[in-house]
Amino acid sequence: MVRLSGFAVALLLTVSVGGCAAMPSAVDLVEANAQQSVVTAADARRAMAQYVQAVNRALRRGNVDDLLEVTAARCPCAQLVGFVRNSFDEGGELAGARFRVRDVTVLDVREGRSEADVRAVVSISQYDVRTSDGIVVSTEPATRYTATYTLREAGGQWQAIDVRQNQK
Repeated sequence: MVRLSGFAVALLLTVSVGGCAAMPSAVDLVEANAQQSVVTAADARRAMAQYVQAVNRALRRGNVDDLLEVTAARCPCAQLVGFVRNSFDEGGELAGARFRVRDVTVLDVREGRSEADVRAVVSISQYDVRTSDGIVVSTEPATRYTATYTLREAGGQWQAIDVRQNQK
């Protein structure tokens, strides 16, 4: 059974209603289908692991470059970028901050859109927000919750595009 991408179906529909002068060749259809990424549950798990690594690098070092690469600007998780930047301004730090996920479950893989929904139990360790002088501004308690992340692949790069904390 041949599975056609959305692009191939639109191309066939255009041809059938007279939008093009010639029928597309089999090569054209295969090429159109090959341009579409095939997303697997394993890809989504790796993307989630990359996201966690980027968060932890940002929390340790204050450098958010890697985090920006794996976080879409419109994702609620992008607020973390600003928080880290502000915390590390002028030499501050987030002492002891660590982001962990476990019980990662891939809920849905949408190949046509190169997206996946991943549910995970998220733990954030207790940490101190310190100034450059080492003064503790606040001590944040450890937290734990379940969240669903929507991840999207484009051009070989995965990004978190949405995150929703699940209700208990």
